[in-house]
Amino acid sequence: MADLMRPDPNLPRFSDVFLPVYADQFLLHCLEVGEGDLHEVLPTQPVVEAAGSEAQAIAVVSVLRARGWMIAEITYASGFVELVRLTPSGLTEARRLKAESTRRSSRRSYTRIAVLRWVDDTAPASGSADLQTFVFSPASWFCGSQLAWDEIHEAVQYLREKGLLERYGGRELALTPMSRLC
Repeated sequence: MADLMRPDPNLPRFSDVFLPVYADQFLLHCLEVGEGDLHEVLPTQPVVEAAGSEAQAIAVVSVLRARGWMIAEITYASGFVELVRLTPSGLTEARRLKAESTRRSSRRSYTRIAVLRWVDDTAPASGSADLQTFVFSPASWFCGSQLAWDEIHEAVQYLREKGLLERYGGRELALTPMSRLC
């Protein structure tokens, strides 16, 4: 069984922009470890190890609790939640994430849109964006898992064939005039 919450060397230890990535990963971890049992009480230690500290784990668990996907079982005065349980809506969301993350058409669509948006957001008006840095951005994560290079390259190739992206030397990508109109 894979450990969904292992610290990933490609994922920054923590930042606000990666909060949704850690939340998705922890939700998937709870689904796998708890095997869908709503009565299973689960430790938050895996999210502490992945995010890098208790303070950052508090933020992740807080997001999941605010969405109604988790219930705190043991909470300390510091706000740190040691044990949680999935709610019915949390279980539904975790199952949706798991199903969606393995659906090839969803991954393909997400990757194409994410690459195009990322180039638009990061490239200067008349410049280009380095594809290598896309991999280190939150945009390269889909439903708690990072996109594979094959998926990214396939998306870039598709967008180039459709006339929405163009090479700007090496790994650099730029929007075409047609994509700017979109």
